[in-house]
Amino acid sequence: MDMEETREEEIEESTKLISRAKSIKEKWQPNWNRRDMSLLVLVVLAQGGSVCSDSFLYPFFPEEALRRGLTQTYIGVVFSSYEMARFVTSPIAGSLVAKTTPKTMSIIGGALASLSCVLLGLFYYVDDRLFFPCNVVARLLGGSGMSMLAVSGLSLLFKATNYKAGTILSVVEGTIGGAYILGPATGIVFKQIGGYAGACYIFGIFIGVLVLIQIFMLPNIEDTIKSSKSYFHLVKVPGLVLMFIYCFVNTFGMSSRLVTIPTFIMLTFGVTSSDIGVILCISNTVYMLSSPFIGWMMNQGYIYSIMIGGWISQFFLLLFIGPSPLLDYIFHGQKYFLSCAILWCSLQVSQAVAFLAPFKASLNLAEATGYERNSLHTYGMIAGMINCAQGLGSIVGPVGGGAIYEALGFPWMMTIIGFIQLGVVALMIVFLLGMRATNQPLTSRELTNQSE
Repeated sequence: MDMEETREEEIEESTKLISRAKSIKEKWQPNWNRRDMSLLVLVVLAQGGSVCSDSFLYPFFPEEALRRGLTQTYIGVVFSSYEMARFVTSPIAGSLVAKTTPKTMSIIGGALASLSCVLLGLFYYVDDRLFFPCNVVARLLGGSGMSMLAVSGLSLLFKATNYKAGTILSVVEGTIGGAYILGPATGIVFKQIGGYAGACYIFGIFIGVLVLIQIFMLPNIEDTIKSSKSYFHLVKVPGLVLMFIYCFVNTFGMSSRLVTIPTFIMLTFGVTSSDIGVILCISNTVYMLSSPFIGWMMNQGYIYSIMIGGWISQFFLLLFIGPSPLLDYIFHGQKYFLSCAILWCSLQVSQAVAFLAPFKASLNLAEATGYERNSLHTYGMIAGMINCAQGLGSIVGPVGGGAIYEALGFPWMMTIIGFIQLGVVALMIVFLLGMRATNQPLTSRELTNQSE
């Protein structure tokens, strides 16, 4: 009898151990099924191809434009028109993605991006007097297409896959970082094959083929819950306004730095444009490699802490990259190329935080303030708001940063941007303390716990 009882206890214990092992396996086994993986690859390929076609132009278009008699101002307008289109189109795309479905918007966005590349190739042959306005039109189409791809792609991945937010955002942003490296590199090869126009055609055809694949592979998902909330409701949420400011200041600082630091390094240290290209590739590689780690931290629940910590560390990096005149008691007016290059690349880690974390923070705030969970409308509105802020920062940054650079120089420009970012960090800390003091939720989970 005792042996039977002992046997039963052993069987029961073994059953518990097996059950526990299964639960642990289910918890830690990554959910990388074939359907979700194919959607993720298709979305990032479309966005990556669009970014490649944009980044390809940076080393090659200015040369062609100068040959046609355009000044640097007109060249700047051509590049800024892309960001202007993003700024205008993103909120519209965000409000319409649930009505048109992500599949339809992604196809339209891809078609516009493909058409933009083809037109850039065709406009190579137009008269010099038409070269400027024609390229502005092509860039406007490309920017609109990219904003639609970004909004629809994120909305689709959040709605139709089982991946966590940090995973989706890190893969998308990592791909975009890689595309900024791949675009100029493949552009050199394509230009050798078919010239400037031929390279544009190849990019256009590649994106066009992806559009055809999207027609047959993307699921046609729709929202089951209809929402009447618009962008005006977002403005009423202080936390979302703060996220808009955060994203705007981030892209303002990044674009200001991107358009001025090459000139500063070349004039100060006498390096060549090839050296700048190498540093740019290394910095983008750092961004691409940092994104998965940042995404993993977000999946662990670290959102505001990495946003605050990232910008505090960036503040000190910006002070030392010039270095700031405030640090003359240390450097005595001396500047060092190696430290400047290393700090430029190091900034990309905190830059990855600044691009990934605000989306998740905004999504949590929206759901905590009444926006529907797992909703295309919510995903689209937040993606549109973030892309709108980034587009605005990319428009203002080169102009505002260039003006500060010409008036005060690069070290003071970095110092000013650093203190602006530090001010936003202080504002964020006050906001978080206020939310905790008044017991207001930052996520939908906190809202549920309060209601219980």
